[in-house]
Amino acid sequence: MRKRRPTQKSQRLPEPIELEIERYSHDGRGIGLYQGRVVMVANAMPTERVKVKIEQANTKLWQGKAIEHLQKSEVRQTPICGFYGECGGCVLQHVPQQDQRELKQKALADHLRRNDVNVKEWAEPITSVTKSYRHRARFQVSKKGEVGFYNIKGNRIVTIDHCAVVQDEINSALKVLQANAPLEGVKQVEIVIDDHKQLGIAVIEGSGVAKTAIEQWGMEQGWVAVEALQYTAAGADTLALPGNFTQVNRGVNTAMIEQAKNWLLVNESDRLLDLFCGNGNVSLPFSNEVH
Repeated sequence: MRKRRPTQKSQRLPEPIELEIERYSHDGRGIGLYQGRVVMVANAMPTERVKVKIEQANTKLWQGKAIEHLQKSEVRQTPICGFYGECGGCVLQHVPQQDQRELKQKALADHLRRNDVNVKEWAEPITSVTKSYRHRARFQVSKKGEVGFYNIKGNRIVTIDHCAVVQDEINSALKVLQANAPLEGVKQVEIVIDDHKQLGIAVIEGSGVAKTAIEQWGMEQGWVAVEALQYTAAGADTLALPGNFTQVNRGVNTAMIEQAKNWLLVNESDRLLDLFCGNGNVSLPFSNEVH
């Protein structure tokens, strides 16, 4: 008989440490050095001194989260969401918007540089409000019928009763969904609102029976489930079914198209090719200007 090898014990993680945060990582975590080792810390900013719980550790790199701020950054801001730190979304709400934009631009610049793309000049970023801007959201549903988002580790659903970055109508619809919807067999559901304030619902992941039940229930609420929703951007009308991809920030979406039109300055003699055009969100606004 073959003998089983003894099971290896899981590596014991280091005890919490105190750390000076020196800079940001590409994804907005704080970076510090501990005995020559790089430590990446969630919810930590440059100039801060934090107590860190180590969650992953190898020879060269430790990763963890700040469990106590011994010295806070002067620019740290209070998160706008009560689920911050537990929910896995919007993990940089403690970082000022300007810093977040600079982090994202630096990440893009690094990616382009690694692929030998030289950027001579950057345009000013298109900005937006920081609350109530998303026109759609996908919610996870547990086997017990709990509705919310995954936690930061992605191994548990955090039940929420509102989200700070979605439009108010979606938060109201979420409460109706949690209270009355037939959620058995549903794993992920999307609530969306179009540019005419029409709500829509779609099962993104779930059984066929669950999808049919949710569609029927949604239509009983006066929501759209199997028909297209209507959108307007930069003077053009488009359609999309609930669950289909659309840009989540309608104001930024329009501003992006208008900026593209200003850059291209197309006329009737031009021919414009839009690859991966989806529902025509970008190409249709150009339709009256080119052949």
